[in-house]
Amino acid sequence: MDVDIMDDSESLASQKDALRGYIPSATGKIIDILSMEYDGRFMYVTVPNMTQAKAILGLDKSPFSGKKLSVRMASRPQGRGPSRGQTYEGRRQQPEAGPDRLRSELTKLLDSRAMRAEKRIMLGSLGADPIILALASNPVAPAQIAKFIQAILVLASKLYPEIITLDLSGNSLENLQCIADLGQQFPNLLNLSLMNNQISSFKELDYFSIERSTAPLRHLQQFILSGNPICGLRTSDPARYESEVLARFPSLVSLDEVPFDPVRKNAILASIAAKQRKSEAILPVKQAYTDHDQTKAICESFFAMFFKAYDDNRDSLVHVYAPDAKFSVNADTFALPDQLARPRLTSYITIGRNLLKIKDPERQKAHLYCGNTAIINKLHELPRSLHPLNNGEKFAFDGWQSEIIGPSNSCEVVIIAQVHGEFMDVQLGQNLSFSRAFVLSPVPPGS
Repeated sequence: MDVDIMDDSESLASQKDALRGYIPSATGKIIDILSMEYDGRFMYVTVPNMTQAKAILGLDKSPFSGKKLSVRMASRPQGRGPSRGQTYEGRRQQPEAGPDRLRSELTKLLDSRAMRAEKRIMLGSLGADPIILALASNPVAPAQIAKFIQAILVLASKLYPEIITLDLSGNSLENLQCIADLGQQFPNLLNLSLMNNQISSFKELDYFSIERSTAPLRHLQQFILSGNPICGLRTSDPARYESEVLARFPSLVSLDEVPFDPVRKNAILASIAAKQRKSEAILPVKQAYTDHDQTKAICESFFAMFFKAYDDNRDSLVHVYAPDAKFSVNADTFALPDQLARPRLTSYITIGRNLLKIKDPERQKAHLYCGNTAIINKLHELPRSLHPLNNGEKFAFDGWQSEIIGPSNSCEVVIIAQVHGEFMDVQLGQNLSFSRAFVLSPVPPGS
C-alpha cells in the first residue's frame, strides 16, 4: 500500500504520526498498521490482510492535512524505507497560539477534515494531527484534546451546520462534557462515532441523550462505541448494553455497525418501558384538582390502566370505549421547540380535527371518530408511545363529577377527567406533551 502524501511542509515523523491516527479514524475500521516506511516519494503502509487494505483504498482523494491523498495498492520494493535503527528528530514545542492564530489554524484543520458534499467531519485522532501538534504541547494531553474538540465544534457549527456525520474516534476522551452541545450545534446529526476512546460510564452519554439532555441528538441513527471500556458489557451482558444505549437514543438504527432487527429493537424498547414504571400504578401523580376523594381514586385507577394499555396493547382498549364513544385529535405544532420536527408529525395532523383550520362541516364530521372499533383503528394509526408512568412530575390531572343527558335522554352522572403530561414518540425519538379529556361513565349492567 503506497500513499502519496504530496506535502513536504511537515516533518516526516509528524506526517507518519498523523497518518497513523487518520487511517482508522477516516475508514471507521480497526486498522492494524504493521509498518510505515518512506522512500523519498511514497509512504508504504503495511497491513495484515486484504480487508484492511481495501478499507484504506477507500481513502483515495480524501482530504488530509490540507491535501488530498493518492492511495493505491502496491508491494513495497526491497531496500526502500528507513534503515534499521534510523530515528527522526523530535518536534519542538510550539509557542502558545493567540486567538487569531488559533481560529485560523482550526479553520485550516476543519477544511482538511470536512467533506461538505457528504455532510461529514472526520475529527478522529486529533492528538496526531500536525496542526494540533503545532498548537499544543508535546505530547498532547487528553485534557488539551478535549478543549480543542470543544473549540473545533463551535467553529464547525458555524462553518458546517448541515453536518449529519461526525467522527470523534481515537481522542482519548474519558468525559464527554466537551461535546455536550452536539444536539444544539448539529440538530440533524444522524451518525456519530466515538470509537476507541476511554468512555467507561453510560452516564457520559447523557450529555446528549433523549433522557437527560435539554438538546439531545433526537435523530441519531448510527452510533459507534467500539473500543471503549464501556463496551466490555457488550460481551458480558449484551442485552443490558443494547438497553442502556437504546434508552438514551431510541431512534438508533444500528449500534457498533450492527443493524438492529426492528422486532428485537421494539422488544428492547418495550422492556425499557416496563422497567421504568410500576406494573399497575401511575401514582404518585401531581394532582391539580378533584372534587372528591372517590373521584380522585377513580381517575388514578383509570389513568394507570389506560396509559399502560395504550403503550403496550391498544387493541385491549376496545372494551374501554363505549359503543357510542367519540374521539378526535388536534396536533398543536406551534408548541414544538424543534422546528425541524414539525413536518414529521404527519401521522397526528392527517387524522387531526383542528377546528381553527378545518372550516368545512363535512371534514369536521369526517375527523370525529365514532364508536369503539373506529376509535381503536385510529389509535393504531398514531405512532407507538412510551409514557413515563413512574414519574408523577410528568403528569397533572383534574377530575370532577357532572351530570349529562345520556343516550336515552335520561340524566347520567359522569366524571370529567382531564390529564396533561409527557410521552415519548418512539418513531420520532422525541418527547412531546399531550392533553387528553375523558368522560367516564358507569359500566352498564351486564356489560
